[in-house]
Amino acid sequence: MQEWVSECQKLGIVLKGKEGEEAFAQFTGLPVQRQAEARIPFSQVTFLDGLVQFIVGTNQDTDIPHRTTMYKRIIETCEEALDDLAQCIQVFLAYVL
Repeated sequence: MQEWVSECQKLGIVLKGKEGEEAFAQFTGLPVQRQAEARIPFSQVTFLDGLVQFIVGTNQDTDIPHRTTMYKRIIETCEEALDDLAQCIQVFLAYVL
């Protein structure tokens, strides 16, 4: 486990989720840092509510991106997250197998 955490750190892979945070805390000796507030479960409604709050709260109402722009950015973000996950799994498998 220590080798896995160390290798993830070298590659700049951020350990997220309960298990990742606990492994990092055990490796570094630092306490697990949890978010103070519980997360709201994801849904299209809560996403849209958050997007509306951002647009209104930051006065973005004159520069709202077209839905295809948002769709492309969402896909890009998902692909980046999957690439990060694949790297993390490769490191993990290298030490497990």
